[in-house]
Amino acid sequence: MTTVKGSWELQDVRDKALAGIWKEYDASGDPFTLFAWGQNTQGNLGLNNRTNYSSPTQIPGTNWSTFIGDGYVSAATKLDGTLWMWGNNTNGALGTNNKTKYSSPTQIPGTTWSRSVGCNDGNSGCIKSDGTMWMWGKGDEGTPAQNNRTNYSSPRQVGSDTTWSSTRGHAIVGDMHVVAIKTDGTLWAWGYNRVYGQLGQNNRNNTSSPVQIGAGTNWKWVGKSWQGSFAINTSGELYAWGSNYYGCLGYPNAPGDSNSGSRSSPTQVPGTTWKTAYGSSTHTLAVKTDGTLWAFGSNSRGQLGQNQPESSHRSSPVQIPGTTWTEAMGAWGGMVAQKSDGTLWTWGNNQAGRLGHNNEVYYSSPVQVPGTNWVNSSSGNSHMMGTKPA
Repeated sequence: MTTVKGSWELQDVRDKALAGIWKEYDASGDPFTLFAWGQNTQGNLGLNNRTNYSSPTQIPGTNWSTFIGDGYVSAATKLDGTLWMWGNNTNGALGTNNKTKYSSPTQIPGTTWSRSVGCNDGNSGCIKSDGTMWMWGKGDEGTPAQNNRTNYSSPRQVGSDTTWSSTRGHAIVGDMHVVAIKTDGTLWAWGYNRVYGQLGQNNRNNTSSPVQIGAGTNWKWVGKSWQGSFAINTSGELYAWGSNYYGCLGYPNAPGDSNSGSRSSPTQVPGTTWKTAYGSSTHTLAVKTDGTLWAFGSNSRGQLGQNQPESSHRSSPVQIPGTTWTEAMGAWGGMVAQKSDGTLWTWGNNQAGRLGHNNEVYYSSPVQVPGTNWVNSSSGNSHMMGTKPA
């Protein structure tokens, strides 16, 4: 393919990144640098040490493409089709065929990796350019999708299908479960389901191979929480199911931390203009197509961004000020969101400096991280990551 070069505006850069089509524009190398910050006890920042960093610090290299960080594990792909992982490896989640922890990016065999689906301390997964999906890590709940309960410390193909979508936001690895969209717009899930019904099957049965959720063929986005799932269709309808602690699924729940409102099948959250949704153990961030940002669930660390007391929990979406938000996510009380002007904002739990403000102060409303050229970001249980144009 002929390489297209020239001068790109920042918004062009961001649009291409979100669309996942950089390969069509710069075959000579990915234009992104990768940064990480926060807790680093497992080497999950990829900086070849175990030191915590309270402000964004660059991971060596300038050819990074997609990335994700969750738990104490990080994963990223490069434009040359290689996959790299680092951090905690207790359950073989790094895919390095061992249980050795790595504090700097370590390559997983292969050169046709397309997009990192997700990772955490238990399991990881990635889609290849041929449309196949691969999983590895802890197997006792069937998350590797090998139709067994075996642990795997290196990638294993999920079935024989070659129709898994590598579009951004079309697959995610939760805490012991996976939700993914195929190229025909159908929605699938597998793994742990025993308590909360996060597989959307209207039951509480685990499954160690993919099962389809409903009969719809118009799904365009999936997100996850600790033991919950989210999906948005092309009509802009947001559906949620699984654990509903503190009302983190966005529909009314019993007071306090009761989980009486958990659902085992997709239930619609009010509204028809939802764009993205991503949750954590007890709270969720969601963006609408008009650029507004909404939060619901627990506010124990100010993660709802309302500048309110920490006890102000909400079981229905409440708006965070602003109308130029593009994407947001959070984990264990640390929230991160981007705006269309290239700025990055964080708030909530700031343990070990994970909010990137060079301190450990908790914030109950969004505070800007230095810089105006952020392209993408990710928030895990212990740390955050982000990319900038090289």
